Amino acid sequence: MSAKQFARAYHAGNFIEAEKLAIALVERDRRDAMAWQGLGAARLNQGRPQEALPALETSLEHDADNAQTLYLLGKCHLALKNWRTAVTRLEQAARLRPEHAYTHVQLAEAWQTMNDHKSAVACIDQAWKADSNNADILYRRIKIRGRARKMGGLLADCRRLIDLQSNNPDYHNLVGSTYNDMGHFEEAEHHYGEALRLYPQHAVAFSNRIFNAHYNPALSQETIQQLVLQWRDTFQPQPRPARPHAVDRDEARPLTIGLLSSGLRSHPVGQMITAALEQLPAEDFRLVAYATSNTEDHISERLRRIASRWHQVATLPRKALDAVIRDDQVDILIDLNGHTDGNRLRLLADEPAPLLVKWVGGLVNTTGLDAMDYLLTDSVETPAGYDDQYLEKLIRMPDDYICYQAPHYAPAVAALPALSNGYVTFGCLNNPAKINAPLVKEWARVMDEIPESRLLLKGAQYGDADFCEHIHEQFERHGIIRQRVLLEGPENHIAFLDTYNRIDIALDPWPYSGGLTTCEALLMGVPVITLPGPTFAGRHAASHLVNAGLPELVVDSWDAYRARARDLAGDLDNLATVRRHLRDTFLQSPVCDAPRFAAHLSAALRGIWQRHCRDLPPAALTFSQDGTGYFEDQALPVPEPITPSVTLAKAAARRENAGRFQFDFNGKIVTLDNGGQLLEAGAADSLLPLGAFELLVFDPLGEHAALAADQRTGLQVFPQTTLGDGNPAVHYACLDPAFSATLPPAADAGQGARVLTELPVNTVTLDSIEGLPSLDWLVLDHRNDSLATLRHGARALEQTLLIQATVCFGPGPANQPDLAGLCQWADEHGFRLYRLDPARYHSHLPEHLGPQRQASELRTAKALLLPVPSRLAQLDHNRKTRLAFLLHTVYGIQDLAYALLNEVDETQAAHYLADLNGDAPKPRTPDIPDAPFMSEVEKALFKKSLERAGRYFEFGSGGSTVWACQAGLTVHGVESDAAWVDGLKQRLGETCQVHAEDIGPTKEWGFPASDVARHRFPAYSEAIHRHDQAFDLILVDGRFRVACVLNAIRHTLNVSDQPGETRLFIHDFWNRRHYHAVLEFLVEEESAETAGVFRIAEDIDPERIAAVLEEYRYQPA
Repeated sequence: MSAKQFARAYHAGNFIEAEKLAIALVERDRRDAMAWQGLGAARLNQGRPQEALPALETSLEHDADNAQTLYLLGKCHLALKNWRTAVTRLEQAARLRPEHAYTHVQLAEAWQTMNDHKSAVACIDQAWKADSNNADILYRRIKIRGRARKMGGLLADCRRLIDLQSNNPDYHNLVGSTYNDMGHFEEAEHHYGEALRLYPQHAVAFSNRIFNAHYNPALSQETIQQLVLQWRDTFQPQPRPARPHAVDRDEARPLTIGLLSSGLRSHPVGQMITAALEQLPAEDFRLVAYATSNTEDHISERLRRIASRWHQVATLPRKALDAVIRDDQVDILIDLNGHTDGNRLRLLADEPAPLLVKWVGGLVNTTGLDAMDYLLTDSVETPAGYDDQYLEKLIRMPDDYICYQAPHYAPAVAALPALSNGYVTFGCLNNPAKINAPLVKEWARVMDEIPESRLLLKGAQYGDADFCEHIHEQFERHGIIRQRVLLEGPENHIAFLDTYNRIDIALDPWPYSGGLTTCEALLMGVPVITLPGPTFAGRHAASHLVNAGLPELVVDSWDAYRARARDLAGDLDNLATVRRHLRDTFLQSPVCDAPRFAAHLSAALRGIWQRHCRDLPPAALTFSQDGTGYFEDQALPVPEPITPSVTLAKAAARRENAGRFQFDFNGKIVTLDNGGQLLEAGAADSLLPLGAFELLVFDPLGEHAALAADQRTGLQVFPQTTLGDGNPAVHYACLDPAFSATLPPAADAGQGARVLTELPVNTVTLDSIEGLPSLDWLVLDHRNDSLATLRHGARALEQTLLIQATVCFGPGPANQPDLAGLCQWADEHGFRLYRLDPARYHSHLPEHLGPQRQASELRTAKALLLPVPSRLAQLDHNRKTRLAFLLHTVYGIQDLAYALLNEVDETQAAHYLADLNGDAPKPRTPDIPDAPFMSEVEKALFKKSLERAGRYFEFGSGGSTVWACQAGLTVHGVESDAAWVDGLKQRLGETCQVHAEDIGPTKEWGFPASDVARHRFPAYSEAIHRHDQAFDLILVDGRFRVACVLNAIRHTLNVSDQPGETRLFIHDFWNRRHYHAVLEFLVEEESAETAGVFRIAEDIDPERIAAVLEEYRYQPA
């Protein structure tokens, strides 16, 4: 056996023979690095990366600087989806052999999979520089730059690619898609045609041809329909394959639902399905995911939590995936790809499940599959009479066909820009591929009728100078000078959303309408005008607008389109009012109502399964607005939509907290806060993330608009309104805002109580509020007439669990009822004074003595009124649990909480006691991520910060800890989850010196599950004081972030001779306004999306830090 024989077999592609020869060479000399490398390479080329790894690692032991071995190891780890390890090996190979083009290619593929598009582009550009005549590398470069939305120069690259190799169908397919992205529909069609001429069975090229036809304004619905039917004739198997038969045809049994998609991540699909799927009943459904993309993120994590199985199938061949689906015994397979990237329509044509359903994701038309039984839609997307355009039977939901969930980082809605600009700004942030000549003509007419108006367009294609010139020239042909058309390239999603704060009115494109962008515009307070197009793709915006309660923005002609634009632009006061309220209106609409959507989806899936079990053919299913469903043949009733007691999300939480106590009740605690105390005290920041509260705030003095803007879910604010007796009231605005109230100040209240002006305020009675759900918790401040509220709310308060009323004992508003008056009302209405919550005292000592000086004069206290014992005993189990949760979480009242829980379930009450005593069993050691949970640009900034660090501390741990250890740092830090810390130390060893601080029971992200251990909360942020040396980099990415920053500053000032050298990296900072309380102590140095790097400001007042810290010590948000 010789190395030459191995080389001949290997280069001939005979890898089985090459493996045999390599084994012989290894056995002859087990220290022969090249023999081990050859063995690994032969196995890797046979698709056996797991077996190739040991051979390659052994080779590396004998030759540590062999670039080829490192390259092959990188390829192995890529095949095994060990992305981070692959990057490490490939970067080592690139340093040793920078001229090797395919090392950079593999690096680019790894970075792209990890969603780091910037690094991917840099690597593929380096590969092209190393081999600029390689068509394969140029092909990959176009793909990677296109996915990174780096569109500049792409068309030139496309022309070069075809020059290099004109007979490759894959190349023509990619070039066709790129031309379509740039709005060149005829050229796109030519290249799709070439791909299909060269390879008539090129299903991907045909799918792209169909999908992209929806952008072309020259094509009719009929023409596109013919294309779809042509796809069917080409790719539908004949005869049709046999479907699997469900072994158990029980109509009521739990169903296995398969999800097939490349969008199970932060993608329009993920954003429009996740919230609804989380609300499906756990006892009825089991989800199995088939992800055709390797990219994962926070949306993927949410979906993984509720899925019973998760398969990464991006590289799995069609027949193998068919076998996996059949082995999983999927009952209903839902396609979430359509004809878009990553689709598996030919797999679906093989009919791998008893029932096939099309839902979101490339949903632009009929799929063209005889195999597809149903298509999920609504009555706007597919009006009555459109059924014959679909091969599928239509399931028409009662509202929208999607369920949108707003991102938590959405910027606040700003004031109407036209008011300060002096002109109206129209905008469209849709994919620029949707911009076409007829649309430009109509938009130009809109701008011509609104003098001085501007049009802001944003998207990746505007990064290409030629594309921008093309757009400007089109508008100039219609008399719109280029200065009025603003073209901007791509940005991160936060900045993208913030762009709407510069737009007054959004213009929807035609014939391909905006789906996700319409939802995002409404979220940002911007109305959208739409003219529906001829296909399903053209009616996305119409569906969202109608179901958000804005049907007047859906027009039926271009004349009406312009008229609607004139109406909106002509009344800026009204437009400003719409803007202020549109976000709340939208978030409260059916478009965002996940429980309602899930109830109807559950009923639909169960209904079509029942038909299948009875051997009834698929039939159209329609839900009326009241939620009643019926099949067109009325052969079988549709199950009624119900709200489940245990959802998939709740079941997942129970699994994660197995053996530990968890409050478990149905519905949310409806809270009415008159005056905004919960916002002022920051309690809302802690309570709303729990997902258990629905908070209604009456804001009579208009003080909380800014605070309300940061909240996304569970909060509604009603400005210039207060509870009372229903008669007009007066807002007394005083010199000191603390005395401003709807009650006049007391005569002896002092100079600060001097009234500057009196403003009218509306009052409403509790009993007159229509649609007010059962009120669980009422919070009353001392600046409004509490007794009038109570006297005119007896009916609304009949089922209330707790009333908190602030009582003023010192200077304050006149005519506010005293404690005796509250107790008398309580006694008359079945309530009792349970306790006075911690009171506020006034000190007569000088302020310079600091916040710890004695304060002895009682000023205010919170009276807690509970139902009398006889009424408590009559509460059902759910309401007793809700009250226990409220007492425990908000007030730290554990004894009564335990007593209530013990009446509901003695076992759960025992678990509660165990948690109080710290005896609860801990969950299993979790899987530690390989990278911090940040966006790619945030990761890049963090990595750069680590490279500069010598001594490192972190509040919050995980992927950041892994990176810091990999950078050679010893990691000091604090974490609230002991099991998480154990997992870190098991993986990272002695370099991980993270300390677990017990703050009581925690849930995901280490967030306190309740206030059961509130007295221990400050220990988390104070953990840094355990160290007597300074740190030069401090990461703040855990709980209690404001307090952590402040303690980090105090620690640095106390122990460092050079505090100006310390840098604080704060994640999720810029998108959370309440964190900005620390900005007075910091100087920004660099930022990336939500993250910022700061140094400590000079001349900081320690007393000021202490005062702010006191305010935030107990706030985990």
